[in-house]
Amino acid sequence: MKLEDKVNRLEGRIESLERMVDRMVLGQGHQVPHEDMVKAILPRLTAKQHVALQMIMLGCSNAQIAKRFNVTENTAKVHVRGIARKYRVSTRSQIVMAAVSEWESVTSNQYLLMSGGIPKDWGETYGRGPVTKDPHSKIYRS
Repeated sequence: MKLEDKVNRLEGRIESLERMVDRMVLGQGHQVPHEDMVKAILPRLTAKQHVALQMIMLGCSNAQIAKRFNVTENTAKVHVRGIARKYRVSTRSQIVMAAVSEWESVTSNQYLLMSGGIPKDWGETYGRGPVTKDPHSKIYRS
């Protein structure tokens, strides 16, 4: 099984678990309001997804994300699709629009904790520079 297939399968399982937890918290038959889901997305992203999100917000391409992660472009697409799935959207611009309000409401310290050590200003500081200059690369390239 290819790595991309394994990642897709794992993300599907995680998504199923998240839906199950939502049902347990809200009770059977209740739908999670979109606003409440959006507020809960940033803490549910992986460190790689946080980096990919910041790169998407900078307007970076899948090729640029792939180069940053040292993976194929298809694997970078898997990370982007995972973010889109969590926000329940389908395009990169919808990801940005869905993330903006939560992004703005989170402090730098809160973001640092929920991202696994990726600073909120990572994109501005390191997003376009070489990986060798990024002290956080060990977090998202492992």
